[in-house]
Amino acid sequence: MSSPTVPEPSTTEKAPLYKFVAMCVIMAGLVLTENVSGNLMLKTVRNFTPNADTIGYIKSINPLFGFISQPLVGWLSDRIWTPLGRRGFFLITGAPVVGLSLWIVPELGVLWHLVVWIVIWQCFQDVLWGSDHPLMADLFPREQRPVLGAWMACAGSLTGMIFLDFFLEWDDVVAYRVVAVTQLVLVCGASFFLHEKPPKNLPPGKKWAYIPLDPEQSKDKTPILKKAYRTVKWYAGEIFDNSIFTRFAILNFSKFLGVSMVTGWVFLFATETLQLTKDEFGDNWKLEPLITLIFAVPAGWFIGKYCPKQWTMVVGFAIMMIACVFGWFAETGLDLMVVAIIFAIGHIIDKVTYKPFFTEFLPAAKIGMLTGAFNIFFGLGRWFSDAGGGNIIRWFGNDYRVIWPVAFIVFLVSIVIMATIPDIHYANRKEAKKNSGGT
Repeated sequence: MSSPTVPEPSTTEKAPLYKFVAMCVIMAGLVLTENVSGNLMLKTVRNFTPNADTIGYIKSINPLFGFISQPLVGWLSDRIWTPLGRRGFFLITGAPVVGLSLWIVPELGVLWHLVVWIVIWQCFQDVLWGSDHPLMADLFPREQRPVLGAWMACAGSLTGMIFLDFFLEWDDVVAYRVVAVTQLVLVCGASFFLHEKPPKNLPPGKKWAYIPLDPEQSKDKTPILKKAYRTVKWYAGEIFDNSIFTRFAILNFSKFLGVSMVTGWVFLFATETLQLTKDEFGDNWKLEPLITLIFAVPAGWFIGKYCPKQWTMVVGFAIMMIACVFGWFAETGLDLMVVAIIFAIGHIIDKVTYKPFFTEFLPAAKIGMLTGAFNIFFGLGRWFSDAGGGNIIRWFGNDYRVIWPVAFIVFLVSIVIMATIPDIHYANRKEAKKNSGGT
């Protein structure tokens, strides 16, 4: 395995304020749709079946398509140029399909019809996420990423709070359709302000182009889509030949499994196990995004400036483990509110620290491909939380309380893995400060 190093960043030019705003608006649109997937869609599916395993299999459609669409989008967006940019092209063309699906879903009265449209919806939702993930490393220098991560966490949290406070009180059809239109405006509109820079090796005058990573690739006449599927061996080599990438891949699986066990099932824990209404759930759980909204920016600034990201993430996982203990003993809406507060503190640390830390290790020429590769493990974690979590809940008599001990164990595993990933950039800064006499 290769030794851990921090490659040169893809850009050192500071991004202007409008790009921060564009990224936050895109995040708001994506999180709005994810809130429908994690809350309202569960209620829709629950109208057709009471069994947690069936609900889990339908929920797992989203991460299942992530295995295919996100690596493919990452691979393609590294190699193409369009008048809409590289990543922006997929955002602008994918959002209308998601909007159409959201418009149609609440009207469906047959389960298999519902499943077909959820497949279409979740496939293109994964295309949007696969396009969004590389943008932080593409457009922002290393020192701006913690602040951007904090602002994006705020945007997502504000969206989640609005959804929980208002959308869950509306009629389901109205909520679906307002989300359909809103996410379309937010994602498409903001994508026009990304102003991605064309690659240096773009042929002059070309508005549409396939850009090989090196001259030898231009001799390969294999169709582009076949090339993308041919890179499975490459993905495995890039990840498992690098000790840091291997650990990040396992961590991507474990941490998203833990987070998704909580965020993906807490709605049904509240409405089925605690017997709260969907409005009561929204009133109590909305503190989770509210706390993130308030503290994400100062937390991102403080962590980026003063804290080793490695141990900061360990603290975040430990706090989420404490939330799981409180979740196991929860009996009322007030108890759920306490869980939301504790979980939010740990989740803030995760949100504002993980992506800036991870992107420090990505070489500029392979940002899309590597984020796509790591998204496979992200998708695996979510898939296990949905399909596997649904089966575990069914084994325990459809008692959703079991989500808490499962998440607790997974966060513990994440701590063990995180403790082995050094924050090289922080260590270099500390050494430079020591050598300069602390000035």
